[in-house]
Amino acid sequence: MKSADIIRGIKTAPTVSVVYGDEPQLIEEFRSAVKNVTQAANVERADWETLSDSPIMEERGSSLFGNGSCLYDIVGHGAPSVKAATAVLKLARRMKPPDILIIAAHHLERKHYKAAWLRDVSALGCSVCAKRLNASETAMWCRHWAEGYELNIEEETLQWLASHTEGNLAAAKQCLLKMQLAGDKPDAAQMADALSDGARHNVFNLIDAALAGHGRRALSILSFLLETQEPPPLILWATANALQSILTVKKGGTPAWGLPAQDIRDIARRTSENEVTWLLRCAATADRTIKGVGDGEIKIQLMNLIVGLAALRRGIKIGVPNVLL
Repeated sequence: MKSADIIRGIKTAPTVSVVYGDEPQLIEEFRSAVKNVTQAANVERADWETLSDSPIMEERGSSLFGNGSCLYDIVGHGAPSVKAATAVLKLARRMKPPDILIIAAHHLERKHYKAAWLRDVSALGCSVCAKRLNASETAMWCRHWAEGYELNIEEETLQWLASHTEGNLAAAKQCLLKMQLAGDKPDAAQMADALSDGARHNVFNLIDAALAGHGRRALSILSFLLETQEPPPLILWATANALQSILTVKKGGTPAWGLPAQDIRDIARRTSENEVTWLLRCAATADRTIKGVGDGEIKIQLMNLIVGLAALRRGIKIGVPNVLL
């Protein structure tokens, strides 16, 4: 079954769900689908945790979750370590209704799709591989969102949008959201205008500007994206992906595909591992804020992350708590 059919067909939340792949917008759609049915089932508490290579709270059992809890888990931006994968699998095996565990593994390479930990966790519940979509599949999602936004758009226009976004689901959804805010019946010309705006200001421009050390421009792009309803999880994912890539290069790896390799290598050479790790921890805090269980304002947290990323490129030292030094 295709990932789209699974995501749109979710009526009840599985006790254990795992979503992985290289399409962040599909991962976000999966999150939303499970979260919506969870809320509809009147789950009273929502404990959102981030699991990475840090120690897992072994003693937490389902009895601590009250009348049901949604435990949302992100396993890094790539394959987890053996230690983290073992801990995640152990936690998944302990889960019992009405508790819910969602595991999202971003940017797994294809060679990891058949990893033992992923196979074993997937066997415990629902599994979705969120891969890049072709034009036909993108058009289907455009149709789904248009119906949800109550937009009366001709099929030919939706096909045009899918073709011109070239499989970029986030760009397509943002364009449709702009059409909803405009309140008109959109045609291809209006779509083109919306896409033109998006081409000037998108998450890729944002990260490129920050990695180049252009902090003021990056903040301007960030403000535009937030004003035009760009999903904060997508902005956060792109920022964390860049930070994780810097850390990977510092450990002898190669920059993630799609990022400016020279900027990544320059930052990795001139900054400390502690500084990058601290910003990744700040990203985890922002993630909890997005999910409604963290303190602070997400706009400020995203601004701080972008400024921090630009500071690394310019060789400006950022404040790191002594506990990391």
